[in-house]
Amino acid sequence: NSVLEIHLFTYRGDVPDTITVNLAKCERGFTFGGMNEKTCQCSPFLEGRGISCNVTGGTIARSGKWVGYYHEMSKLAVAHTCPLDYCMDNLTIISLAKDDALCNNGRTGVLCGRCHDNLSVVFGSSECQSCSNVWLLSILMYATLGIALVAILFMFNLTVTQGTIYSLIFYANIIQVNSFIFFSRRYLEPLQIIISFINLDLGFPLCFYDGMDDATKTGLQFVLPAR
Repeated sequence: NSVLEIHLFTYRGDVPDTITVNLAKCERGFTFGGMNEKTCQCSPFLEGRGISCNVTGGTIARSGKWVGYYHEMSKLAVAHTCPLDYCMDNLTIISLAKDDALCNNGRTGVLCGRCHDNLSVVFGSSECQSCSNVWLLSILMYATLGIALVAILFMFNLTVTQGTIYSLIFYANIIQVNSFIFFSRRYLEPLQIIISFINLDLGFPLCFYDGMDDATKTGLQFVLPAR
């Protein structure tokens, strides 16, 4: 907010008077309607994308979309979808005054695509957690499991590109991506672990090192196939 001071004087030299006016900014997602309206209005950018606003409460109705700012909080953006489990899908009324109002599990940023400071991406989940570099010792476990997995595939002449195993992994992928549709939250966690194991994933959050981000996690998933 800004403060404007108006100083009043008379031609007779009377004691001047000062009027202090507090100038309030419109909330994020709103623009000033001009001297005719003299109120904040929903941003035309949002209205043009089917998003309604509550001027009194300073909130917007997101209708499943990701709405937020990027480029050092200077530009407004709308995305029709959010990465799976990155955003709170059941949150429909939000205030853009908070950068991570839509984000799940310690996430923030554009499309909730990164972790808060001092938090790290983990294996087996989209969560961000506080991790330690001590977890780097688990690379011995991943290496052992990876070698064992490859040995089993060679020993039994198995392939994951065709046949029953391919069908099972393909099915597990479909279930995993749509798990929030197929299962209620009460049954979701145990079923998620089972499906993740079939999909050669952990199914539960596990740290690797302090500061790991999503790009590094994706790369390590190719290097450590048994993780």
